[in-house]
Amino acid sequence: MVISPIPKHLLPHTIQYKAYEGSSGWDGNHAPPLKIEHVRVTPVSKLKRTSNSEGEEVNHVVLVDRVNSSAFPNFKIRSEIEFNGVNREVVDVKPHYAFGNEPHHYELELR
Repeated sequence: MVISPIPKHLLPHTIQYKAYEGSSGWDGNHAPPLKIEHVRVTPVSKLKRTSNSEGEEVNHVVLVDRVNSSAFPNFKIRSEIEFNGVNREVVDVKPHYAFGNEPHHYELELR
C-alpha cells in the first residue's frame, strides 16, 4: 500500500528555513536560509492561564511534504523559520511515517 503525497494545491506557502548549528553564548548559530516552497503554514491559538494572568498564545504549525515540497531537510529544534517576514523558532519536530523508514512528511511547531 502506498500513501499519496500531500497535494501541491494544499501546500500554498513558502518559508525560509535556517537550521540550528549550535550555540556560542546567548544566541545560537544558524545556517544560511534554505527556501522551501509548497508547504502549509497554519496559525494556532491557545489560551494560556496562570494564577496571575490570562492571555492568548499564537503559534504556527508547518507541514512539509517529502514529495511535493521543494526541499526536505532533516529538521531540528531551535532552528528558525521565516514566514511572511517574521522569524519563529522550531520548538517541536514531528516526523510522520507511512510504511517505510523515511518520513512521509514533517509537522513542525513554531513559537
